[in-house]
Amino acid sequence: PGSFHICQRLEINPQIRSQPEKRSPEALDSEFANWAAQNGRGYATTEEYDSKRDNWAVNDDMINDNNRASEASGDPNAVIMKHNKFSDMNSTERATMR
Repeated sequence: PGSFHICQRLEINPQIRSQPEKRSPEALDSEFANWAAQNGRGYATTEEYDSKRDNWAVNDDMINDNNRASEASGDPNAVIMKHNKFSDMNSTERATMR
C-alpha cells in the first residue's frame, strides 16, 4: 500500500543558512539566562550550565535557520518554530522523553 507524509520537508536555502544571526557570547549568555529563568531552570554546576547553554545555542540556530527559510519561502503555511521547555536538551536527551 501507498504511504503519505503528514509534514512536508522544508528545504533550507543554503544562502539563507549562511547568514546566521551574529551575537556576542555575552548576548548569547543573556538570552539563555532569560530563557532559563522563564522556564524555571537551575543548573547544579558551571559545567552543566555551559553544556545546557551550548545545547540551547544549537537549537536556537536551528530555530533561526528554519524561521528565516520559512519567511523567505513566501508560504503562509510554512512552519515557524520557537523555543520551548526542551530547548536546553540535545537530541539524545529529547529522545528519552518519548
